[in-house]
Amino acid sequence: MKIFLQISSLYLQRLSHSTMTRKREVAVNTEKKKILVIDDNADIRDLIQLICEKAGKIVIQGEDGEKGLALIKTQRPDLILLDTTMPGISGLDVLTAIRKDRDSVISAIPVVMLTANSAEADIKKAYEIGASSYIVKPFKREKILAEIDLLLQLEEA
Repeated sequence: MKIFLQISSLYLQRLSHSTMTRKREVAVNTEKKKILVIDDNADIRDLIQLICEKAGKIVIQGEDGEKGLALIKTQRPDLILLDTTMPGISGLDVLTAIRKDRDSVISAIPVVMLTANSAEADIKKAYEIGASSYIVKPFKREKILAEIDLLLQLEEA
């Protein structure tokens, strides 16, 4: 229970930081949101793309951490779904780079860790670095969409 409270506290701190520091203009509420999926598994990327596009989102795919970081700079996504275990740059290293970015818009993008790693230590570390949410694979379509919608609504508030 103690670890859950610590994780919840870190999550709330991150949410508070994100909504206070992110200074993005939202043209209209009906604007399609851009989601970046960074995962080395093409099947997972394609599945998430299908789920998100059916929900009216625009999806961009990055197959590893290096390409994902480049896409963040050029595409400026509204939200990132990020695997932790990838060849080359790990998801946690990508998350660290995002949170340390000098551009306040990039450093405040909500990041949902989407991974098979379910150990409490892994979850805690992701929240400490600045994850906005953490979803363990396998996942349900409803869970992904609920997290995305919640985080995007918080960003607009």
